[in-house]
Amino acid sequence: MRHGLNALSAPGVLSHYSQAQLRDALTQYRELVDRIPVGVYKLRMSKTGETRFDFVSTRFCDQLGMTVDQLINDAEATFSWVHPEDVGELIRLGELAKKSMQPFVWERRYNGSNGVRW
Repeated sequence: MRHGLNALSAPGVLSHYSQAQLRDALTQYRELVDRIPVGVYKLRMSKTGETRFDFVSTRFCDQLGMTVDQLINDAEATFSWVHPEDVGELIRLGELAKKSMQPFVWERRYNGSNGVRW
């Protein structure tokens, strides 16, 4: 019994097992989120005003006609899909969310790969 315990506590064994569990959990999370009928994302806004996506769903990317890599590498690129009449509201609500540290919720039009959509 003691030998088994030592094997589990050997450097790298437990962390490898945990990494495999984390990969499985992330795969399950993505599969679950991809079943949601709307685009889902997690956007991080720093106090200095920088923004970046921590997560974007496949549906969100499809709606915008962009790839995961495009959005993860350049969160500002998302402004290209916002309907011009909605940009001011997006900025206003984004600033409000940043100041209040509350979740950002917004229903909007966007210029997606299939034209203007809600």
